[in-house]
Amino acid sequence: VEALTAMADKVNVELFTKHKVLSKTELQARMEILLEVYSKTINIEALTSLNIAKRQILPACMRYSGRLAETVKSNKDAGGKAKSQPGVLEKVNVLVDSLSANIDRLENTMTHTQATKDVVKHAEVYRDTVIPAMWSVRVSADELEKIVDAELWPLPSYAEMMFIK
Repeated sequence: VEALTAMADKVNVELFTKHKVLSKTELQARMEILLEVYSKTINIEALTSLNIAKRQILPACMRYSGRLAETVKSNKDAGGKAKSQPGVLEKVNVLVDSLSANIDRLENTMTHTQATKDVVKHAEVYRDTVIPAMWSVRVSADELEKIVDAELWPLPSYAEMMFIK
């Protein structure tokens, strides 16, 4: 965003107009188009993140949490005193809650972003609020990927993408 808005700086306008490359109006139009492309690209990425998180990752993690809960209950009913299983269940539940909260945050951020009409402000809102909200969803999902059963994980893991597995 900073690089694109610099196109309209006085010194740059003078340079482009002096050498008859672009007029001030053309430079402004080009900047606005590039800022719109930026905002639309981030919007598509955010919507894709939401779709994957809500429809694939969250349900898989909840299924895993359910399986863990059944295991903990079965173990306890059988008189087992395993301490690691309830701990793993608690960790998964905390991360699932975090993922869910971050999904909600991203959705709310996306809703508020649409209210901004100025092209520069719109791009700044995407940079300052939407991208960090997407990152939060990603962080929660990455932590869950390390724990959730590989058979339940709905996406290729990093190991699979790197041809390790």
